[in-house]
Amino acid sequence: MEGYFKQCFGIEKTIWIAGERGRDITDDHIDALARFTAPDTVVVSRPFSQHPGDRRSYDALRAVLAKETDAKGRAFKTVDIQEPDPAIVLGKNYAPETGPSLAYVNFHIVNGAVIVSALGDAESDANAAKVIGENFPGREIVQVPIHQLAAQGGGIHCSTQQIPA
Repeated sequence: MEGYFKQCFGIEKTIWIAGERGRDITDDHIDALARFTAPDTVVVSRPFSQHPGDRRSYDALRAVLAKETDAKGRAFKTVDIQEPDPAIVLGKNYAPETGPSLAYVNFHIVNGAVIVSALGDAESDANAAKVIGENFPGREIVQVPIHQLAAQGGGIHCSTQQIPA
């Protein structure tokens, strides 16, 4: 795979993150766990819950990023973005093992802006916009409510399915 990525896309380094079988249809959506904001900077979705599946994915990702480097050998800077309180977002309907993706890192980068989820926890929504804004200086941060999209297991980035340039 790595040779294919290099040949087709010019990618110099691939970092593999193990998924967790059965977490979702992809064994963990990487775009709901972590995203690059610069070649050496990764924003990471920190789960609100202490559900074992959420914690295992987060802890495993952080362990890999702590050991890996970018293509130039630089250690990664990691920035956590706290997920919202599911009790605020979902109320009594929250079930950690089957709940929707509540990850702010599932954003979409467009010309001059970053489209970010608004999930209904005002404090967490504001913090996510602030952190993402700090990591994309010069871009407008636009938050949009995605309740129905999240309920189906997706996010903004999942639904856009962009093609690499």
